[in-house]
Amino acid sequence: MKSGQSLFYERHGGRVTLLGFLLLPFLVWAALKAVATNSNEVKDWLPADYVETDELEWFRSHFPNDEFVAVTWEGCTLDDPRLDKFADIVQRPEHNTLPGGRERFPRVVTGRSSLREILDAFSDLSRDEAILKLKGSLVGPDLKQTCAIVSMSEAGRQDVHNSLALVRQAAAEAGVSKSDLRVGGTPVVNASIDRVSASSLLRVTLACTVVVTIIAWSLIRNLRVMFLILVTGLYAAAISLAVLWLTGTSMNAILITMIPLVYVAATSGAIHVSNYYMESVREGGTVGAADRAIAHAWVPLGLATATTAAGLISVCYTDLVLIRTFGIYSAIGVALSWVVLVLWLPSALAAWRPYRSEQLEVTETESETGEAPLPRFWQWLGSVISLKPAGFAIVCLAIWLGSMPGLWNVKVSIDFLKEFRPQSELVQTYVWLENKLGPLMPLEVIVRFDEDSPLAMQQRLRLAERLQARFESLEETGGTISPATFIPDVNDSDIGWLQRGFRNKRIEAERDRVIRNGYIAEAKGEELWRISVRVTGLREINYAHLVDRLKREFHEELASNPELYGQGVSATYTGVAPVLFRARQSMVDGLFWGIMADLLLIMVTIGVLMRHWSSGILMMFVSLFPTFVVLGFVGWTGIEIDIGAIMAPCVALGVTVDDVVHFLLWFRTGVQRGMSQRDAVMLAYRASVRPMYQSCALLGMGMGCLIISEFLPILQFGMIMVAMLATGLVGNLIFLPALLSGPLGRIIATAAQRRQARSASVRATNAAKTLTSA
Repeated sequence: MKSGQSLFYERHGGRVTLLGFLLLPFLVWAALKAVATNSNEVKDWLPADYVETDELEWFRSHFPNDEFVAVTWEGCTLDDPRLDKFADIVQRPEHNTLPGGRERFPRVVTGRSSLREILDAFSDLSRDEAILKLKGSLVGPDLKQTCAIVSMSEAGRQDVHNSLALVRQAAAEAGVSKSDLRVGGTPVVNASIDRVSASSLLRVTLACTVVVTIIAWSLIRNLRVMFLILVTGLYAAAISLAVLWLTGTSMNAILITMIPLVYVAATSGAIHVSNYYMESVREGGTVGAADRAIAHAWVPLGLATATTAAGLISVCYTDLVLIRTFGIYSAIGVALSWVVLVLWLPSALAAWRPYRSEQLEVTETESETGEAPLPRFWQWLGSVISLKPAGFAIVCLAIWLGSMPGLWNVKVSIDFLKEFRPQSELVQTYVWLENKLGPLMPLEVIVRFDEDSPLAMQQRLRLAERLQARFESLEETGGTISPATFIPDVNDSDIGWLQRGFRNKRIEAERDRVIRNGYIAEAKGEELWRISVRVTGLREINYAHLVDRLKREFHEELASNPELYGQGVSATYTGVAPVLFRARQSMVDGLFWGIMADLLLIMVTIGVLMRHWSSGILMMFVSLFPTFVVLGFVGWTGIEIDIGAIMAPCVALGVTVDDVVHFLLWFRTGVQRGMSQRDAVMLAYRASVRPMYQSCALLGMGMGCLIISEFLPILQFGMIMVAMLATGLVGNLIFLPALLSGPLGRIIATAAQRRQARSASVRATNAAKTLTSA
């Protein structure tokens, strides 16, 4: 340390350390508050300006109780009196009333009650014919199994866990055993995601802590330093969660992956700071060691933080609110962890002095890099690559290019049920429900009759009936329900004027009841008729294609009798299914644009930093190598990925590019020292290999802990991250030195030599001017 140079950590380390420990309980408290807000609902995934989201909100404003819970059990048939008892219990005040007098369950419809309504309305229908009208919606394919549909209000969905507990309690009071009960519906899926993601958080955090502790101990072997490293990781994770809570953002299943990501990144940086500190103690003693360590470490740490944060920010090139939130808050967490690494950790090291110079062994080091000698394998590998770079470069480039066609075959899923393991209770329940009752996911077709429509009530009923028949004929659909399910269509020519009068009065009464049941609604200047089409949630469906089919069937029906239907009839197609499909398309677009934006940013940055375009080209080849290889393999093998895997490429790109930058900087240093191209490559290899595989091991094994999660997006994020980190390490250790040992490296070396020569010339000119003026 030069005389007069400020020893900030030596002077203030104790106070900064104490302040950090005093703030830590508040940060942990805020972090726990953030975790407690964990909630997941599909309607929050897309921005409000999307057409699909806008249409879903419009639909819910007119049919506010569209989300339902399907409740059934073994032996729940149309003759089971427990259905009526359950419906009565669940709507009692103690079950149905929220604080402020709001309702949890505004409507309960059962197969038994609907059958009675149909038989009352359709005097000419037999019981079997009436049951057929409910097949696929309230009655199963055996025409016996039925269920209760419990509509859940917005207030009930906000308290979804208690609402579902009350539903199960009502079923128990009705005499249904817990083992026989089956409950399904979107609120059940949302609650399951809450539960599984929360349990995954605990398991993943514990596993990640154990793995990081083992790796850190194998590298550090000092209890005090180990403790500080773990506290640094805890500090970083707690800060990122505290920011989440302070900004009023709720935790969700995807944001949970932020915690191990920030924790592992912070502990990786803490290990590097500790190594810098240990070397500073070995070389100059404990006094000022922290200040000397940070003087060397803050730029590499800042570079690593910047590239990681850039990768996380690039994830935001999607319209999915869920992924954007993950990218923004994870980038904030990584940036704040840099502050902890360069402020609190060195202060704690200066205050605690965990090393003494006499305790540290003096080891043989490489004279050029200050690193301990590499094991023979790595020295041999680097030497072979630098001697015969063409073969290695061609093989890697062939793998790189051969993976590209697989990228176009990547299949992306955003189906909620596919986010759970096949053997999970939720998936098994849905398999049972769809086998016994039929598809459960609703796709809503809202037929809109404006005030100029010439269609009378009977004509509207006939249109609804014909549309139901058309929709039910499609392969992707199950049953349908519409106002025509409950209101009879009577041919005017079959009855006299007196009977017609009584019939019209009865139809009006039935219409009022259907309005209360949520299948007809009045809007400004139009009347809305709801046709609820059920589709399966257990297999992949192209919802855009299905909606196009529904539109075609609708327009063909109108075109079949233009004189009857006339003008003023249109339809809106909405529901959770189209929103999910649009979200999937947004994920695919976001993956492409995120990678491209990240790559462009990195190429420009490296080109400016290295002051030559060739460095940007090199960065493109090496940085895209893990993305192309891993996603290409996924595409070739037909593996379906989900929202978790979509986030991984941009994040992994930001993490691994830091190693490429360090390698390039050491290569340029060798060239500027007058080394040959091959010797400069070997210098970079000796200086970079050990930090590369150490950071890859820590990050890879830390992210690998995510595979124990029960929630598949978290699991896939961990698997893709590990695969890309491992592939990136291969690219950095083989592809990168091979390219630098070839023509591209020669261009980079020549550019570095020219810059050095120009700088020397400028310095000489300036020195001559100074002497002349003197």
